[in-house]
Amino acid sequence: MSTVRLILATLLLVLACSVAPGYALANSQAEETFVKENGYPDLFILTFLGEGLDPVKKKLTVFSPPKRIEVWLYLSKGFRVKFVDGAQGEIVKFDPKIGSTLLPGTKLKPDEFDPKLTEEQIQKRFGKPDEIERLPLGASRFLDVYRYLTPALGIKSFTFRGKELVGVVAGFQLVYGGKKDKPES
Repeated sequence: MSTVRLILATLLLVLACSVAPGYALANSQAEETFVKENGYPDLFILTFLGEGLDPVKKKLTVFSPPKRIEVWLYLSKGFRVKFVDGAQGEIVKFDPKIGSTLLPGTKLKPDEFDPKLTEEQIQKRFGKPDEIERLPLGASRFLDVYRYLTPALGIKSFTFRGKELVGVVAGFQLVYGGKKDKPES
């Protein structure tokens, strides 16, 4: 097998292992149009909301599939945009001098992640996290935040509620103040 074929086969294997089986990832038409016009974001936050309070019925509603809420930040262009389940929300402008030199940005793309990704798949792709933070949600519920803090490799974190991926932060860190542990070697 030629070197080129070996490299391509390896890349395909890595990509196949990083996505949950049978689950295709893609941007919505609105997101695709936005990416064509502006490129991928410098930083982003994804939240997968599996349940929420119905404001009309005043009761907890389960979302299946989970709602996908995304905030994309374009530091050098000075704006952020929000998408909910692929529909574009408003664009909020800010001074591009504020963050463009402070944060390293990310090479990751929002369409690389979905709520079916597991902790094992994340660790297979990115290795062991530099830090794990456990945040209590109540009596027996909690969030585990897996942080990767090496700027050269791209700062990122993945939040799990039990085995469910509920959030991705790429290019910077949100600090909560929960109990932090170093993963076992």
